[in-house]
Amino acid sequence: MFEPVKKGDFGLTDEAIYKSIQYGGEFIPIWGGNQEHNTIDRLVSVNGRTKQDEPITIFEGEGIILSLDGSAGSMTYKSGTQKFALNHHAGFFKVRSDAIQKIDPEFFSIFYQKQLQELSVSEGSKTLTLDQLYEADFEIPAHSKQIEIMKPVKSILVLRQKIDLFIRQKIDEIFEKQIVSG
Repeated sequence: MFEPVKKGDFGLTDEAIYKSIQYGGEFIPIWGGNQEHNTIDRLVSVNGRTKQDEPITIFEGEGIILSLDGSAGSMTYKSGTQKFALNHHAGFFKVRSDAIQKIDPEFFSIFYQKQLQELSVSEGSKTLTLDQLYEADFEIPAHSKQIEIMKPVKSILVLRQKIDLFIRQKIDEIFEKQIVSG
């Protein structure tokens, strides 16, 4: 039901990210093996290059970011309104055009994350291979049932975003007060 996972760029290191400043242009978020891919910690130029001097891959469109290393199996739904880059610790996949009425990507990212996390193997840092992903079986309800389930979930997700934003603002305020009053 999904297109193949497109992995992020190998060699998109901190050094390459910092170097991207010299290339100018629009700056976009970059993520990797994070548990969630919502809070923007780092930005990279769309004109940036990897350590191997290859142009970075720009991702966009509705789909799912999947952590492959670190927090392997963690998924974040993206509605398609933002461009972003990924390092090799993450991948991005979209629903195939012939499966749009069969699977809701946001539903999948929420309700099948645990299954993918359990598939990952740990040797220090959890890893999920594409072979493990492609061999996994998922019991997915009818699209209408997915939509029905997502209705109350979406309102909870909106509340969660508001709470997360409030918490981040409070932490920033405390940090600012502590630094200023020192």
